[in-house]
Amino acid sequence: VDLAIAVDTSLSTAAPLDDPEPPVDATLFGPPPAGPGSRLWASLDGVQTAARRLDARLVAVALVAFAGDPQGKHPAVWIEADLSDDYAGIESAAERIRSRQPAGHSCPACAARDSAELLLGTSRRRVCTSLILLTDDLPTLPVTPASSSEF
Repeated sequence: VDLAIAVDTSLSTAAPLDDPEPPVDATLFGPPPAGPGSRLWASLDGVQTAARRLDARLVAVALVAFAGDPQGKHPAVWIEADLSDDYAGIESAAERIRSRQPAGHSCPACAARDSAELLLGTSRRRVCTSLILLTDDLPTLPVTPASSSEF
């Protein structure tokens, strides 16, 4: 199995898991740094737990991150760790994401499409390719009617 795990690293993921909407000051001044209990850390904890429990003989994993810039200055989706059976590399990539902190905006539908393209382009086995999308489901990039027809 070839598995890509795509993690939302946008600003909204700094919010605590139990916070349904960011407070007004977070909207005006940006969220506080992500830490234990944040949406981002919960996602990365899940990635690292999976890396410890999957069987590297059967499952290759890639770690993809997504969060972009409304002006398109930064990529919306990028590979943090290439498809590999080196799970220690996946855990290290998760720690790199954790240390960078959330930034940018997200479009989960765009991330799913782009992550799938990345996975299909690098898949080694082509028997069973899978994608797990870890997001707080708060899209902050607009999807125009023209681009939404792609989904």
